[in-house]
Amino acid sequence: PVAWQSLTYAQLEDSVYRYTNEVVLRFRDADILPDAIQIGNEIGGGFLWNTGRVGGAYDTPQQWTQLTNLLKAGINGVRDSLSESEWPEIVIHHQEGGDAAACNWFFTHLENANVPFDVIGLSYYPWWHGTLDEMSANVTQLVADFGKSAAGMG
Repeated sequence: PVAWQSLTYAQLEDSVYRYTNEVVLRFRDADILPDAIQIGNEIGGGFLWNTGRVGGAYDTPQQWTQLTNLLKAGINGVRDSLSESEWPEIVIHHQEGGDAAACNWFFTHLENANVPFDVIGLSYYPWWHGTLDEMSANVTQLVADFGKSAAGMG
């Protein structure tokens, strides 16, 4: 959001937490809790750039720490708003479903940082991401390597 553009990293992390927490509380109060909540959308390059940007010149330990802490802030915002029995599944969504190397690179960083999520979400566009066989092989390998379920996101 434009209102977040001038925030410090600590303020941004707090804003992600508070915003996510408030949204989930509204769902709870309306008695329409979702089964899953995705933190970010197609975030293989990070989110909330440049603070949470990763890859290329931004493929540094500091950037990964910032991204993974922002993800954790969103996840904590979800979980702190509900009792554990009400927790929806947490989805992390990568945009390159047919690119095994890109997905492995990304989810390995999240695993190393102990980001607590449940589902690997993947986009797949055949004109950009290879064959359906490559996508299928990638999903199979990601589920095996990371112990998560996987979902196609579009």
